Amino acid sequence: MPPEVSGSPSDSLELGWEVSGASGAVVWQKDHREVKQAQRTAVSSQGTQHKLRGKQVTQAAQGSYSCDTKDDSTTFQVKVRETEEMFPNKEKVQKEVKAALTQNAPLSWEVAQEKPEVKWSKEGKLITASKKFKVESEGKSGGLVVSQLEKKAAGEYSCEAAGQKLTFKAAVPEAEDAFVSKETVPKEVKAALTQNAPLSWEVAQEKPQVKWSKEGKLITASKKFKVESEGKSGGLVVSQLEKKAAGEYSCEAAGQKLTFKAAVPEPKPAFITQEKVQQEVNAVLTESASLSWEVAEDTTEGKCFKDGKLLIASRKFKLETLGKPQGLVVEQLERRDAGESICEAAGQKLPFKLEPTEAEAKFEHKAVQEEPLVVAEHESITLSTSVTPEPAARSG
Repeated sequence: MPPEVSGSPSDSLELGWEVSGASGAVVWQKDHREVKQAQRTAVSSQGTQHKLRGKQVTQAAQGSYSCDTKDDSTTFQVKVRETEEMFPNKEKVQKEVKAALTQNAPLSWEVAQEKPEVKWSKEGKLITASKKFKVESEGKSGGLVVSQLEKKAAGEYSCEAAGQKLTFKAAVPEAEDAFVSKETVPKEVKAALTQNAPLSWEVAQEKPQVKWSKEGKLITASKKFKVESEGKSGGLVVSQLEKKAAGEYSCEAAGQKLTFKAAVPEPKPAFITQEKVQQEVNAVLTESASLSWEVAEDTTEGKCFKDGKLLIASRKFKLETLGKPQGLVVEQLERRDAGESICEAAGQKLPFKLEPTEAEAKFEHKAVQEEPLVVAEHESITLSTSVTPEPAARSG
C-alpha cells in the first residue's frame, strides 16, 4: 500500500524519494499525468535524492503521485484535509455597519482557534494599527474599530485568517438634518453700531453640542460673545456690534453647519442740511455766540464737547438738544472759548469753530465843526472825543 501524506489547505507539501544509484531521468506524475515545474510546484534532484514540493496546497492537490525512473518507481497517496471553518457563526456576524460621521464603526469577528493570525485590509490595501484604525483581539474574538468615521473611510473591509476571508461594509448613512426650519431662520442679521446682533437656531435634538466660529476661528463665550442654549433652541449674541465684528459666523452641530452673516449697515445721516450749517462762527467778546444744527429724527438727542469734555447746561452754556432744531449758546464770550467744539448725534459728529473778535469802536457824539478853529501861533489847543466800548483799540 503506497505511503499516505496528509496536509491542510494552504500548507506546503513535500514528497521525497531516494534511489539506490544513478537512475537517469526522473518523471513525477499525478493521477498518471506528468507534473511539471510551475509557480506552486517545484521539482528538484540532487544525486540520489528526488523531491516534489507544492506550495499552499488546495483540495485539487489531493490524489495519487508517482515518481518513475528507468529502473524503478514509487507511489504516494496525498490527502488534503477538509478546510476548517475559521469564522463560525459568520451568518450571524453584522457584516454591514452604519455609523454617523465622526462616530466609531466597530467590525467584529469570532474564530475557531484562539489567538489567530488575522490581517485586515480595505479594498485590497493592508491596514496597520494606528490612531484611525484600532485592531482588537482577545481569545477567539476580535475586531477592527474605525475611529471617527469619515466618508472617505466608508467602504469594504476584509478580515483574513488561515486563508479565509470575512468581508464587512462600513457605511455612512445620509445624515438627518441637525437644524430644523433652517429655511426660515434669518441668516443675515443687520444691527447698527453699538447694538446687539442675535444669531438664532433650532435643532432636531435637545441639548446639542454646538460650536460657533467666525471665519474659521472658534468662538468661546465672553463679554463680547454670549452663547445661549435651551432645549432645542439657542443662538449667539454679538454684543455692541462693531465693524470689525461684522462678517460670516458658522454654527456647527452633528457635523452640519448653519451659516450667518452679521452686517453693519451704513448709518443714515444724523444731521440734515449739513452743508448749509454755519460751522465757522465769529462772535464779539463779552457777547453771546450761537451754534445751530438740525437732526433728522426728533428723538435724537445731541451732545456737545469742547476739548473732549462734555458740556452741560449752565449759566455759561445754554443747550437745546431735543427736537430737530438744536443748538448751543455760549454766553459772555471769552478768549478761552475759542477753538473747536463738537456736536454729536447718533454716533455722528459735526464740528464747529468759534472765533472771538474785538468789538468795533464807535464815537458816542459826532459833533460837526462848522467853523474852522483859529489858533494863534504858540497858543495851546485841546481836541477831545469819547468812543464805545471802552477801552477801544487805537488807530494809528
